[in-house]
Amino acid sequence: MSSVRFAAGRFRSREPEEMEDIVQVGMIGLIRAIDRFELTQEVEFTSFAIPYIVGEIKRFFRDTTWAVHVPRRLQEAASNWPAPPRNSAAAWAARRQSRNCRS
Repeated sequence: MSSVRFAAGRFRSREPEEMEDIVQVGMIGLIRAIDRFELTQEVEFTSFAIPYIVGEIKRFFRDTTWAVHVPRRLQEAASNWPAPPRNSAAAWAARRQSRNCRS
């Protein structure tokens, strides 16, 4: 339980009401760490559990926030697209006017 509170402390800047939710989500991460821990590995349990707890908390924020994440491959593809005209209505009117002048 102290490991969960320690990991949740990293997210202290959130609202106080959210802290209880963060601790509860951290407990789920602790339970998952307990299920996956093997004594045959020569690793301390806290070293094994903290990444699970923090990962579960980060997953909670990722799933409950409104932030839109654009994948890097789409960001890179978008940088190769031609820039749209600044004022497409004005550009269209200028093209139309130049066509009328030719006649």
